[in-house]
Amino acid sequence: MGKSNQDLETRVILRSDADLTAWAFQIKNTVRGKGGLEILLGTKLRPTTAGAPRNSWDEKAGQIISLISNSIDRCQIPHVADIDDDPHAMWKRLHEMNSVSGLDRSSALWERFLFTRLDMEETNAMSTHVARLRGLRAELDARKETVTKTLFIVTLLRSLPQDEDSWDLFRQSVRSDI
Repeated sequence: MGKSNQDLETRVILRSDADLTAWAFQIKNTVRGKGGLEILLGTKLRPTTAGAPRNSWDEKAGQIISLISNSIDRCQIPHVADIDDDPHAMWKRLHEMNSVSGLDRSSALWERFLFTRLDMEETNAMSTHVARLRGLRAELDARKETVTKTLFIVTLLRSLPQDEDSWDLFRQSVRSDI
């Protein structure tokens, strides 16, 4: 998968989500040309038994890892530093972190979780409100974004009504839920 210096200078570097489509196109085509697309996409797994097929897989995987590593900006390195031996995992993580469904999705979930407020006009049941917060927590947990018990409790308490009228409605709602 060797490239000339000119090729390295003109390569699309993955810096942010704005580069993802062009970067992915370039990487896939480069890897396809070297017979490693199945490894990159995770459809060809590493052979379990030693021998020529595993050696060939390891060599191609190493070339793919090198290609990916040399085509990302230093701000992307922390995303893949812990998986520098698995080209498919690197590919997947970089896509996740640079797509709308990746980091942007996580940020949006955190914002919804942290700033959800109990709206007594929308729902008068505390159980519905808690279920909404638990659902957001489950989505964050599924994305490996840890919501501690303490953070959940603090967020729940902060979501309760602040003004006196809403607080009275809230208390009545809680009494009826019990």
